[in-house]
Amino acid sequence: MKILIVGGTGAFGAFYAKLFKEAGHEIGISSRSREKGENFCKKNNYIFSTSPKGFDIVILSVPNEAATKRVELIAKDLDEETLLVDFCSVKSHIVPKLKELTEKNIELASIHPMHGPRVKSLKEIPIVLISIKVGKKFEVLQKFFESKSNRVFFSNKEEHDKVLSVVQGLTHYTQFVASNVLSELDLDLEKTLKFASPNYSMFISLATRVMVQNPELYSQIQLENTNNEKIRKMFSKKAIELEKICEKGEEELEKNITKTKEIFKNSKKLLSKSDKMAEVGE
Repeated sequence: MKILIVGGTGAFGAFYAKLFKEAGHEIGISSRSREKGENFCKKNNYIFSTSPKGFDIVILSVPNEAATKRVELIAKDLDEETLLVDFCSVKSHIVPKLKELTEKNIELASIHPMHGPRVKSLKEIPIVLISIKVGKKFEVLQKFFESKSNRVFFSNKEEHDKVLSVVQGLTHYTQFVASNVLSELDLDLEKTLKFASPNYSMFISLATRVMVQNPELYSQIQLENTNNEKIRKMFSKKAIELEKICEKGEEELEKNITKTKEIFKNSKKLLSKSDKMAEVGE
């Protein structure tokens, strides 16, 4: 298959260009900067292209807003039966835009590989598939992901964005708030790591992944998923409630923890995962 990655010079697009090439596919790269794109392709033996014509699969690996704007423009030049797919992390805008093209003789899908470019393997990485109008080209892409990951599954834009408001929205926002607290304290983070428990080491590692990798992407994820506003307000409400509980004393806080821990039903499995992370951290 000939696969064009729009935004292929970015870290995420480059990650998948390499994986697809290793799987035997011919890779094309499209970039806003012609010079950067051509140099990148020359270095990696890819094809630089300003047009989606001649490709079997076209993947949008660009920020959410840019992807939504490019769909219509790219669709005009697609060959018949080409698969157009996005890698966006928020689906409420891009999926309806793709659905507008269902009358065209092309395949359409939306995919969310749940990781950043620093991963070494996709084996334990969830790959979320949203089929819109699919056929043989999509089957090739699905089989590719199933060969790499044991966590490939189908969803829809509503379920995706609702669940991701917790998986990403709450997780990222927690790190934003905690990092803002740390920035207000007169502490040397490197020095705190000398005292670090496994929990604190994991906490700093997670905060670092969110805060330093891609501020633009994390801002977009937080603000473009409309479900996140509810999560942020609930977070603030619960923080205030817990502060009041703490003022009442240890007994009241213990009661709250005991009551809340009931949501962690498979605690042995969850603890075993954190135990492994803690061992690595130590």
